[in-house]
Amino acid sequence: MDDNSQLRIVVVVPIIAAVIFVSVMLGTSASNPSLQEGSNNKNRVVDLERWPIAEYEATLPGDPAQRAKRQAKNKKYDKSDWPIVSDDVSDSTVRLHQVDPNLPAFPTERSTVVLIGRIVSGGAHLSNDKTGVYSEFSVIVEEALKNSLPERIVPGSPIDVIREGGRIRFPSGRVHWYGIAKQNMPRLSGRYVLFLTGETEQALTILTGYELVGDKVNPLDEVENSKKYLAADETTFMSDLKASIANR
Repeated sequence: MDDNSQLRIVVVVPIIAAVIFVSVMLGTSASNPSLQEGSNNKNRVVDLERWPIAEYEATLPGDPAQRAKRQAKNKKYDKSDWPIVSDDVSDSTVRLHQVDPNLPAFPTERSTVVLIGRIVSGGAHLSNDKTGVYSEFSVIVEEALKNSLPERIVPGSPIDVIREGGRIRFPSGRVHWYGIAKQNMPRLSGRYVLFLTGETEQALTILTGYELVGDKVNPLDEVENSKKYLAADETTFMSDLKASIANR
């Protein structure tokens, strides 16, 4: 963060719990797609290019079936705590909640689906009431290691997965980034092990994951228990993962 950066903290207190937002004045141009987060995440450098962009004035699909499907996904993020306002003076907002610091390295028990796949496309969407934003990625399945859904997951087929957050381009042309502390977005064309939650194949969200690069592994998120697999050997990692699934 440079010396001219401004830090704004907004505390929103809903009925159940307080949610803290940190907004940072930082550029998001294509020539500088990364940023260094503030004092709460001193060493975290965020690659903004991983966050898809939603157009604030985007319209819904014209096809009735596709429109209904998108509205159903959008609805989950209605009445969000994000401060999405077009005249916000900052360029970035980090929400400091939702990530479980005790999340296991392999959260198989919490996962409906555990799969290996490659990210082939991604896009961001606003909720129906434009208070929330989420990113949706299409994954070509290589192997389903666990599947508790009623539907069969077929290797070679695409499946959509969702993670809250994304970037929004407002009518002024300004792009604002919305992220959750310690969470990252998967990289397009990246090969991942993904731990997914949800009741149907159409509503699977990313709990966490690991990117498989060459013969090494890197955690998707900055969760303490996943650090043991930072730059780990893929063969050892996969052996441990499959043993974890089998034991549960």
